[in-house]
Amino acid sequence: MPMPLQSGTKIVIHTFNYYVQNAVNSLKAKGAIPIVSSQTPNNAWTGTALSPPSRFVGYAQLAGSRTNVTYVDHWSYVAQSYQSLGQTTVNTYYPNDHTHTSAAGANVVAQAFVRGITCGKSTLAARVNDAGKNVYLAGEWPPRALIGTSKSIFSTRKMRLIIFTVYEYFGLPTSTA
Repeated sequence: MPMPLQSGTKIVIHTFNYYVQNAVNSLKAKGAIPIVSSQTPNNAWTGTALSPPSRFVGYAQLAGSRTNVTYVDHWSYVAQSYQSLGQTTVNTYYPNDHTHTSAAGANVVAQAFVRGITCGKSTLAARVNDAGKNVYLAGEWPPRALIGTSKSIFSTRKMRLIIFTVYEYFGLPTSTA
């Protein structure tokens, strides 16, 4: 439905899924192999359990299904890690607000993504290096030896940390040059 602006022009605003599906289809048309990942949990607890996922987790799953690409339920894998660590430890990963993690928190989130890839049906699982394989093979979750080991942290922004940490688990270069 077109939305009028003060200037009198109209713009069309689509749904979250429209934009995700459009991006996936555009990437596929260029030969890429996209993966749709759900958002990760905020640091919001109800008693001793993480609060339920937002509606966008289900929307991401639907977008992955509609575009026939791998979907990683990143929310569930991170939630499993957070539940295992407990609220007191997880609170230390959120020094400024309930959304943006510290470097150590970003590593836990990145490890959860790698775990989602290796436990799922993605063909990318075959590309995971030994460090990535140890993320879920270790007897504890998350393996304490891997927390905070990212060699290429260029920013404290959550997604950038996740991308660089995940790259290390796939043996990919992390240079920004």
